[in-house]
Amino acid sequence: MNKTHHVLIFAVLLAVQLAQGAEEKNITVKISNELEGHSDTISSLIFSTSSLRMASGDESGDIYVWDIENEGKLLNKCAGHRKKINSLAFSPDDKYLFSGSEDEKINMWEVATGKSVKSFDFDQEVKSIGSSPDGSSLISGGGDGKISIWDIRTGKQTKIIEQAHENAVLFAGFTSNEAFRSVGEDRKMRFWDVNKSQPLATSIEDSADEMNAVACDPEISSWAIAATVIKTQKFHAGIKEWFNIFLKDGSNWAAAGTLKGHEYPIRSLAFAPDGQYLASAGEGKTLNIWNCESGRIAIDIKYGAVIYGMNFSPNGQWLAAGGDNRMVSLYKVKGVAPSQKIPDFILTAEPDPTPGEKYAVVIGVSKFKDARITKLNYTVPDARSIYDFLISKKGGFSKDKVHLLLDENATKVNIEDALKNYLPKNAGKDSLALVFFAGHGTPETDLTGHSDDGVEKYIVPYDADLDRISATCFPMSDFTKVFSSIRAKRAIFLIDSCFSGGGAGKGAVPDVLQRTFPSSRKNFRALTVSPKFLKDLVDTPQGYGKVIVTASQSNEQALELPRMGHGLFTYYLLEGLEGKADANNDGFVTLSEGYDYLEEKVASLSRKEGGKQTPMMVGSVTGKIVVSVLNEGR
Repeated sequence: MNKTHHVLIFAVLLAVQLAQGAEEKNITVKISNELEGHSDTISSLIFSTSSLRMASGDESGDIYVWDIENEGKLLNKCAGHRKKINSLAFSPDDKYLFSGSEDEKINMWEVATGKSVKSFDFDQEVKSIGSSPDGSSLISGGGDGKISIWDIRTGKQTKIIEQAHENAVLFAGFTSNEAFRSVGEDRKMRFWDVNKSQPLATSIEDSADEMNAVACDPEISSWAIAATVIKTQKFHAGIKEWFNIFLKDGSNWAAAGTLKGHEYPIRSLAFAPDGQYLASAGEGKTLNIWNCESGRIAIDIKYGAVIYGMNFSPNGQWLAAGGDNRMVSLYKVKGVAPSQKIPDFILTAEPDPTPGEKYAVVIGVSKFKDARITKLNYTVPDARSIYDFLISKKGGFSKDKVHLLLDENATKVNIEDALKNYLPKNAGKDSLALVFFAGHGTPETDLTGHSDDGVEKYIVPYDADLDRISATCFPMSDFTKVFSSIRAKRAIFLIDSCFSGGGAGKGAVPDVLQRTFPSSRKNFRALTVSPKFLKDLVDTPQGYGKVIVTASQSNEQALELPRMGHGLFTYYLLEGLEGKADANNDGFVTLSEGYDYLEEKVASLSRKEGGKQTPMMVGSVTGKIVVSVLNEGR
């Protein structure tokens, strides 16, 4: 047996003391066999439900089925695909194997014979597949964002969602016979009802610049994302990449930890069936097994080849890995519990109306005491329209619980009083707190040294002084204190402004006014509001359930068009709240529905006008936040 590309390792985890003094359970991993036969790089691995079979697929399109009962003896070869195998899935009864390929086909194979039973034609690269718990349906995710559900018996598509994600679907899997989840390269995780074509909820992974691999444990209690994080170094020292693993709560996508240690891109992740351990591997030619609770590497295997496919068996007794060494390494595992029954988890289509009372602060600034600051035409109309909506029947806010600050009243002192005094004192834990701001944003040099990019971002009040930005404007970093002080479990900050420091230049976008102005420092080119910056604002002990939605992303301008009489962000926000964002027609507009509508409409129109503007949402939310009731009692 050729072992020149692999170093045989026996690795044992010594017990360590956890913070609370309890001893960690030992896990051992020992090489059992190396399975040869593939003529190309192995790209996908999967164990059967019973753990008695394992399948491996390679970049040439060949699939091998191995008999794990007999130490990995070759059972069958399944040949039929012309290109790389991206994903494999066994049926719950282990009789059939499904394969998804770069050749835009899904094949169904009989495990006992290796013969092709059925073929499903997909019109884009198949990136992910999965079987429903009852074995009647198959789900597939495509390279261009499409998701399809298939009736396995008839081979027909029962549901097609053409643009479930903006690009490749890294994961598509059933959480019950009636629900499924998906994760895309667009950094979005979505919850779906099989009977609907719009997501019930959307979560955004804002920590990653690039998502390389995704895994969830069998009980759907934990998720892991292998990501590339890119940071610009201070003092123009260049760009540095980190390869991290972000752990997420299975029910709401909230952050559960970060695993750091890889020096090269991670290409494969696999949870142990009990969810306590996570295997990671990739271009570093090492296989790490992490204790997810302690965040430490429990086992470090110097594999000697790039790993692209990896998986644990459901009974916890085996781990398989393979890559450009063209062989499957089969490890015997001890100390891992078998998987439990997959929970019948589904988000209900019924909304979770926000209990308690609702409080809001609405701010619009169009003119300024300092005549050098460019006037804005539609920020006050924006704020008035949002105010009118909130106190309407659809908005559901009492008039006496909405603070409206316009122009001369929108001073720095009044804004601070509303955000740091009024909301924290009045919005209890069961309340909904909402802040809307329409006006200028601007960057300025951070003299405190607290900002990682050396730039503070400010919202600009009526009494701002262009020569004294840091002293007379409201710093965005203060939102961390605001979020921490607000007791409400649901808080939404809507900001129709941008902070790019000069925008695209005069005349770049005809008939458009940009809601930013340059820093007072000449030739200063600001780094802008990034997902990480916003995440840091809501990443507080009380940050769960707190969301910031901005009108534009980094290096983009927030625009306003004369013919609309509003900023693009506010115009489509109002349009969505009035009903057009109700994607599932249930009579309610949720925050997720509103954001999806905003993102699509604003991005589309801004590009038609010659600009570029895409809203951005950052924060952690579970269930639904209802922001508009279209038909009470419906």
